[in-house]
Amino acid sequence: MCTVAWWRGEDGAYSVFFNRDESRARPASEAVAEQATAAGMRFLAPRDPLAGGSWLMANAAGIAVGVLNHYSAAVRPPAHPVRSRGELPLIFGDCRDGSDVAAKIPELGPTSYAPFLLLAWDPESVAGWSWDGDVFAAMDPVVAPVTTSSYRTDEVGAWRRHRYAELVRTGTAEELTAFQDDVGHPDPAFNVRMRRPDARTESVCRIDVTRNRVVFQHCREDPEALRARDEYTAITSRT
Repeated sequence: MCTVAWWRGEDGAYSVFFNRDESRARPASEAVAEQATAAGMRFLAPRDPLAGGSWLMANAAGIAVGVLNHYSAAVRPPAHPVRSRGELPLIFGDCRDGSDVAAKIPELGPTSYAPFLLLAWDPESVAGWSWDGDVFAAMDPVVAPVTTSSYRTDEVGAWRRHRYAELVRTGTAEELTAFQDDVGHPDPAFNVRMRRPDARTESVCRIDVTRNRVVFQHCREDPEALRARDEYTAITSRT
């Protein structure tokens, strides 16, 4: 249950817009914070306190990596996966460009995880990989938006793609913010800013990468406001 889209500007600038949808029974995510890998690469990521990982990471080299649950996978996920999918974005914390990300992909051992979609951005490109429990393969092409839902999967995905086409005409950051906050469907379970009795959009994230700076905005759900509890963390000098 997640939706992600992205924008590209000049000189390698780009932004990622990522809505994380989660069960209401799951603890709220922890604030995004600057951390460092064992090799010293600084990165930003919010933390899932239940599993200890994250769904989205951006590092000082300008690499961003996100993971989504793959609900349309043909293979049922194992009842007890060996490893948490929240580990996946953090595996790429030391990467300096898209080729570094691609080089690490063979090391993942996807059979240890429940089905997932993995997306990676650098200042020049976006790449994606899909694990459906049976086949691990590159996504080609990778087209925005990428969205998943455990509820009426095909219908919800079709609606969100329809809204993307309606709202994102020129691909500006402003249009993508409007898409990220969209509540245009009468059934709130269909919306990009999703609400269901059992689940909701737990956090709304935006990563902005420019030549000299990486900024991670993490807005956690507040039932009284569309956007609240905004938290910004920035790496102000890229590696």
